[in-house]
Amino acid sequence: MKNLSLLIAFAGGAVTGAVIGLMMAPDKGSNTRHKIVDFAHDSEDKAKFKLKRFLAQHGININSCSCDSKDDLSDFDINPLEDK
Repeated sequence: MKNLSLLIAFAGGAVTGAVIGLMMAPDKGSNTRHKIVDFAHDSEDKAKFKLKRFLAQHGININSCSCDSKDDLSDFDINPLEDK
């Protein structure tokens, strides 16, 4: 329980620091928002690239999936919590 409290305190401090940093930033709000959006898009692109590379390394092709929705990936024999 102590570790959870420590984690929550750390996360709260990080969020508070980020908010204060954004409020004290010397740049205009619109420029800061554009930077945040660009960062989010770059992060999304990097995450997609890493996921595609991981799937390719493990021989998983999601394009051939006959799933009804993107969230239904039960056709794959993947358990990220499983020890290998």
